[in-house]
Amino acid sequence: VREVDYIRYRDRFAKAAKARRTVSDDEIPKHEVFVYLYDLTKADSEEAELIQIFHGTVDGPRDIISSPQWSPDSERVTFCFFDQQTSHVEIRQAIWSEAVQAAEKSKRRSGKKAAPGQGDDKKNGKEEDGKDGEEEKGKGGGSERRPVQHEAQVVYRFLHFGGPNTPSMVSPFYAHDSRHILFVSEQTGYRHVHMLDPVYQSVEPLTAGRFEVYVDGHSKDHRRLFVRTTKDHSARTHVYVIDVQKKEFQRVVPADGTYSNVAVSDDGKRVLANYVTFGRALELVRVDPAKKPVLKTVTDSHPKLVHRLVRFKPEFFSYPNRHGQTIHGWVVKPPNFKKTDRRPLLVYVYGGPLGTRKIVVDGSYSRDGFLFAHYMAQRHGYLCVVIDPRGVSGYGGLFENANYEQVGKPQVEDLVDGVKYWIEQGGVDPKRVGIHGWSFGGFQTQMCLYTAPDVFQVGIAGAGPTEWENYNAWYTSGTIGPSRPGKADLKKFSLRPLAKNLKGKLLLIHGVEDTNVLFQDTIAIYRELLKAGKETHVELFIDPTGGHGLGGDVKPLNKYRKYEEFLLRTLGKGA
Repeated sequence: VREVDYIRYRDRFAKAAKARRTVSDDEIPKHEVFVYLYDLTKADSEEAELIQIFHGTVDGPRDIISSPQWSPDSERVTFCFFDQQTSHVEIRQAIWSEAVQAAEKSKRRSGKKAAPGQGDDKKNGKEEDGKDGEEEKGKGGGSERRPVQHEAQVVYRFLHFGGPNTPSMVSPFYAHDSRHILFVSEQTGYRHVHMLDPVYQSVEPLTAGRFEVYVDGHSKDHRRLFVRTTKDHSARTHVYVIDVQKKEFQRVVPADGTYSNVAVSDDGKRVLANYVTFGRALELVRVDPAKKPVLKTVTDSHPKLVHRLVRFKPEFFSYPNRHGQTIHGWVVKPPNFKKTDRRPLLVYVYGGPLGTRKIVVDGSYSRDGFLFAHYMAQRHGYLCVVIDPRGVSGYGGLFENANYEQVGKPQVEDLVDGVKYWIEQGGVDPKRVGIHGWSFGGFQTQMCLYTAPDVFQVGIAGAGPTEWENYNAWYTSGTIGPSRPGKADLKKFSLRPLAKNLKGKLLLIHGVEDTNVLFQDTIAIYRELLKAGKETHVELFIDPTGGHGLGGDVKPLNKYRKYEEFLLRTLGKGA
């Protein structure tokens, strides 16, 4: 594994420290993975054979093998393997009775049951069969005992052509009949639950539509599947139950909002979840799906100050981008906002894939997207919006995979379209548009200022990975594009060649001790801006002891004071 240097300024003299990482052009070390079956009822006597049902090679950063799952009758086991190089997902199945038969057959072949008189020959060191004798010698003499080979059969294979995070969510398991297999895939364009009949190797979706479904658990009898879904609203995840036998899909929670960390009782009659919605703080709630849905709050875990801070409710909005796709966001309007105003517009963006997470979520009380937005709206009269452009998770495979080999470009289109949308709504000064973001959002902020400088006049970019060739291979190989060992193929996505296009004002922020996105990336882009004669357009604000989210000498209050001062100096106050 590669080790890269970064500098620590905590002592009298600066010291170099090292961070371990595998980057895009590094050779990925290969390793083998195995899946075995073993009869624990015979473990004490060591009579059971170790049965190998899978042997594969992991040679890609995103190769995945799921945890094997037993059928309710303990007769079958299923798992899946994703090969990143081919993009194929294989769902496999092994049948226990057939594996046991294979083990018995192996015993007979190896002469496990000795023929009459064979035992005396063995005592004298003589073997009736040289090969079998060596195997017995190994087993009896402490040498390696070879497992029985019984390969799990591929019962379904499909090509994954969606978001980079979905293969880790396939995770097949059995339905109540111990025959059909349930799994998640993006074959319909969105993450949905599918049911596989291994006998015919045929698949049918149990859920469908332009929304996402995430499996949280099932009843002990596997008849009911509990999921979270964005079916009712793109910014909300509600708990639904799927009756596997009847193939019915029904909502079980009465209140709109965002449910997370869902836990289901074995009998499927009780559901616990964290619940939040704008205007209400997050708490643990309980629902009894078998009864009339009533939301019962279990905890009361926040002081009065928190309840005062979350009383503000942003407004959700959506607009069509230039390709006819719907883009979602929320807006925080200043007091007495009118369409005849000429207010500064401040956009907050992340823009990258986050598994099942995104930014435009009901009850997301983030510092950047919620608290700072309300502060700038209430105190300084800004119109503040949060937008999820293409590239973000939670809106289907096309959106999550939008970055691949064109990182940042779809987001710029959608964000430009979003600015135009709000200008058309009225109340916005098109000459005072700012954007800010952190991590991927720091990259995206710079991308907007370099490629759409006439739309975005001001940007605050925090810890942006501007040199994708230097970032973690696990992330870049699925999100940014392919690369070859020893070849810096991702160098073409560097922001340095674009820096010369900066026209507005840019504030770069980074923690010197960041081992996620290296501080050297920000220094590289800062140098490029200086060489392009942009010294009056760019400012650098660093945390000498901070990491990826800062947390060193620059505290959150320091950070937002800097934000506020920079924005007021460059965009001015609202009307």
